[in-house]
Amino acid sequence: MFQRMGAAKPWTDTSDLGRYKVTQRESDKMLFKVPSLRNVEKTAPYYHNGSIETLQQAVYEMGEYQLGRVLTPDEAEAIITWLNTLTGDIPQEYIKKPEPVAD
Repeated sequence: MFQRMGAAKPWTDTSDLGRYKVTQRESDKMLFKVPSLRNVEKTAPYYHNGSIETLQQAVYEMGEYQLGRVLTPDEAEAIITWLNTLTGDIPQEYIKKPEPVAD
């Protein structure tokens, strides 16, 4: 799935235009792939460019830019608590260090 970054409030960093770089369609500006929320508490840094260090900061920004709301601390904490319920074991095959490839 793809979503527009800044659905409710214009996203301030337009240095990366998202899918537009691939398709060159105006309608794809600021569209980014939305990853699964499974294990989101373990997958920092956040966003397409890794610019957000904490899940808390990501939740506050998503509230503002995607929903058009400034979340209260209680609202943000409730969302983070729910997101943490999506955490499971990460398969070792998924996170193992890749083997070097001989040239």
